Amino acid sequence: MNPYIHTTFFEFFALFFSRLFQLVTFQLNSELASDEIQIFSLCLIAILGAVLGAKLVFKKMTMLANALSHTILLGIVLAFLLMGGVFYLPGFVIASVLTGILTTFFVQVLTERFKLYEDAAIGYVFTTLFAMGIMLVTLYTKNVHLGLESIMGNLDALHKDDLSYLFWLCLINVSITVAFFKEFKLISFDSVYSKSLGINTGFFNYLLMTQVAFFCVGAFRAVGVILVLSFLVSPVLIAKKAKSLGRVMLFASLIGCLVAIVSVALCRHLLVYYDLPVSTAGLTVTLLFILTLGFYIKKPSQKRGGLIHNRIPDKV
Repeated sequence: MNPYIHTTFFEFFALFFSRLFQLVTFQLNSELASDEIQIFSLCLIAILGAVLGAKLVFKKMTMLANALSHTILLGIVLAFLLMGGVFYLPGFVIASVLTGILTTFFVQVLTERFKLYEDAAIGYVFTTLFAMGIMLVTLYTKNVHLGLESIMGNLDALHKDDLSYLFWLCLINVSITVAFFKEFKLISFDSVYSKSLGINTGFFNYLLMTQVAFFCVGAFRAVGVILVLSFLVSPVLIAKKAKSLGRVMLFASLIGCLVAIVSVALCRHLLVYYDLPVSTAGLTVTLLFILTLGFYIKKPSQKRGGLIHNRIPDKV
């Protein structure tokens, strides 16, 4: 039985942190509750989104990440059809990553060979591949719930296997970021200077896009392909005024985790006391938007509407 089923908003926090203490001290005898799996999954998505999103925002590649988060739907649907409608995570991961790499390649070809503006190339590739994915969903997945879940995700359907995958995905991607932190930092703020130092910017761009593709696949079941972009952008925009790239990643991770816990608690409260079954992922993204908007309205910057321009941080 779910221990959170009759809790109020504030009782939820007391019970959660009590059970969290029991978990870390190996005193928790029961399995993780559904609400706890949702919280831990959203926190892992928030941490990974903050680490990758900081690099994307400062490198001004969020639109390409947005394209990736949508075009991987084509890879997921193709893998689903080729495997006969069987859910096989490695197959989804491989197909989605290949679709992400293909998206990046097409955008690069259109900008370098055909001299299109980058935003125009992204818009062309993004809409085409996403439309193909939607077409396949409409034609071949009428009898399954892939359509709605591909857009909104379904946190209620997550189980411990999904949590395990997100944990290892987060650990590997954070480790890659730490190992190449100097290179990522230089490329994010000054790619020309990075090239002059002999850094292979093309390799790191593809590495970053591959990381984003893995992230989108990992977050697919939880938040779908549409809402995932908010986890890459919103917490980073709030933490963007920190003095270093490392601090931006840290603060953005903390903000994302805090919003995740509040969202699950609020969803439980609305369901129990008002009989309102609200989408947890949708509420999380809504709270992130409100928090971001409120932060910039309250503390507007003197530089072009509140966003600080790219600059090399004072400290790592």
